[in-house]
Amino acid sequence: MLTITRVETSRDLRNANVYFSFLNPTAEEEIIIAAVIRRRKQIRFHLGSRLGIKYVPQLRFHLDLAAKQSARIDEIIAELGSEESLP
Repeated sequence: MLTITRVETSRDLRNANVYFSFLNPTAEEEIIIAAVIRRRKQIRFHLGSRLGIKYVPQLRFHLDLAAKQSARIDEIIAELGSEESLP
């Protein structure tokens, strides 16, 4: 499952940085990133047909590590909590 976490556009809307994350811990990041980049033109085509703007932005995709980092922080906090309950 792929989730778009945020999009940052230039002032003239010609460029967009698209940040995404995915929640499949067994998937290899490189494979997911390559698949998204391979479909960049297809994604732009669909955006252009739905947005109705003069220029469809050039898309640059970036893996957003925030979800992964927050999950790791949750694990650490849970481990600390279980250590405190030990005698």
